[in-house]
Amino acid sequence: MGENSCKYLVSSEQDVLWGMTVNTVGIEKVPADYDSYPLRSGHPDDFYFDLHKGRTLDSYQLVYITEGKGTFYTDPEVSQPIESGDMFVLRPYCWHSYFPDRRTGWTAYWIGI
Repeated sequence: MGENSCKYLVSSEQDVLWGMTVNTVGIEKVPADYDSYPLRSGHPDDFYFDLHKGRTLDSYQLVYITEGKGTFYTDPEVSQPIESGDMFVLRPYCWHSYFPDRRTGWTAYWIGI
């Protein structure tokens, strides 16, 4: 996969019989002093979100930050810092929002299950 790349996967009936499937994987490199976030490249509409409105997804997402730092919100009033080496879990049907620090940007890898 390239510098900013993602794949959204379709599960077959046979895949579903396993009880768990991978539906997305990707890498996102957001530079310092970025213009806007989230990046609008190659994602289905369900995966875009407004930072202030947040979003909910219908799958688990594991997000691993390998460079930079940012902020993760589990509630509009509850946030925690994210740093290089951190991983966070987005649970199905739970509101969330997150973004990289504008001074550092970040590199994030994710897998959706």
